[in-house]
Amino acid sequence: MPETFPDGRILDKIEDHDHQKLDVCIGCLMDDQIELFWHSAAPLAQALLFLEKQDLHALIQTLPLEPDEAEAQIDALQDIEHADEFPDSKPQALGQQLWNLVSNEHSHCYSHSERLGQIEILTAILSMDLAAQYLQSGNVPSCFASCSRAHMHLGMAFIQAGSSYAKDSLRAIAKRGGDAKVKQDPKQRTKDQAKEYWMRWQENPSLYSGPEAYAKDMMNKFGPESDLPPEQAIQNIESPRRWTRQWKAQSNTTEPAG
Repeated sequence: MPETFPDGRILDKIEDHDHQKLDVCIGCLMDDQIELFWHSAAPLAQALLFLEKQDLHALIQTLPLEPDEAEAQIDALQDIEHADEFPDSKPQALGQQLWNLVSNEHSHCYSHSERLGQIEILTAILSMDLAAQYLQSGNVPSCFASCSRAHMHLGMAFIQAGSSYAKDSLRAIAKRGGDAKVKQDPKQRTKDQAKEYWMRWQENPSLYSGPEAYAKDMMNKFGPESDLPPEQAIQNIESPRRWTRQWKAQSNTTEPAG
């Protein structure tokens, strides 16, 4: 199985289809189409939805197993896209996990184009999974229609992403999601506190004789021997050493030219 496939479920449906109902060449053709789709869709989905690879895999496993439910969720996403205002509450037909990705409360999006890109990539993913379901049931016309729809919405997702990337690169957009996720890291608060001490040191150089003295003090204050719970404590002195280099570099890039 190619690494680009986040879900084995789709491939299982192809590999297990009834060869008496379907010509094997159709299955092979769809196999190629799904591989082509995920080769492009997986990295874009990770960037637009701010998901790690394993999180995308987990999302795929929650997709509807019944065609009617999948079609209803696709319709709900398209209703959101074409509405004059973004809904304040979850549409009844839309799954909770999909809603969490695009809702105002949870989304890390900063622009209209990014939000539309999220809706388009989710519609594309749902459509391709639906195509595999139709293939398994022997409904070849619906299978090809859903596959075509998946590629169309994937293209629209790239267009919306491209509109946003005129100002931000893909890497920058993904970084914004990463920054938001870092804020949920238990060690982030510890790092923030360590930075406060670093900033005081910058204002008063007499506080520490150098980076090593600073790093050792941070280990005393926030290390394994401190009162912090293990998930928040600094486990290795290399962390404050690295932070000082990072903050110093950031400080140098933001200083006005003399």
